[in-house]
Amino acid sequence: MPGQAKPNPCITALEIVPEGLATGQRWALTTRPSFSSTIMNSSFLETAHQADGRYLSDQELRPLETYLETFATRMEAYQTLRDNADSLVMQSLRRLVQTHRRVVQEHGGKCKRDMTYALGYIGRTVLSDDTNAFRQEFLLWMENITHALHKSESSTRAYGFLKQEIQDTLPPPCATLVTPYMDELINTFSRQ
Repeated sequence: MPGQAKPNPCITALEIVPEGLATGQRWALTTRPSFSSTIMNSSFLETAHQADGRYLSDQELRPLETYLETFATRMEAYQTLRDNADSLVMQSLRRLVQTHRRVVQEHGGKCKRDMTYALGYIGRTVLSDDTNAFRQEFLLWMENITHALHKSESSTRAYGFLKQEIQDTLPPPCATLVTPYMDELINTFSRQ
């Protein structure tokens, strides 16, 4: 059809999603992974689903107990990230400009946007305690995009600074919940 946008088969890091399912005439590129609308951990939900009408054992309930015991800290970590995201990212970029001035000058707006998005995703992951979704959706997406754009080295440095800002800003129990996700993200950039 003339004027109809066609998906590019060469784009591998982006998910192509049809818009207007009834007409099927428009396509949109989803450039970020979606976050599950469920607040509960996918591993626990899978266990509950597999119970198939039986009561869960104490061992199967333990992850839920642990989650509930840490919920207040998870909520505090999420809220602190949400409320401080802009300043955490800006401080990180101020530090990054010392070693990667050109990258920040040319791409500072995009860096700020992406780092803010990453903090939001990590915050939602901490809140839901869903490491599986974080690894399968977000880390894979970040790895593909970063390597495709050849920004692994500067991303490693930028997110390293962001991790340091998190450790300096968040209360220690909250930082303890967030930094493992930052470590995984930073390690993702160095994979070849």
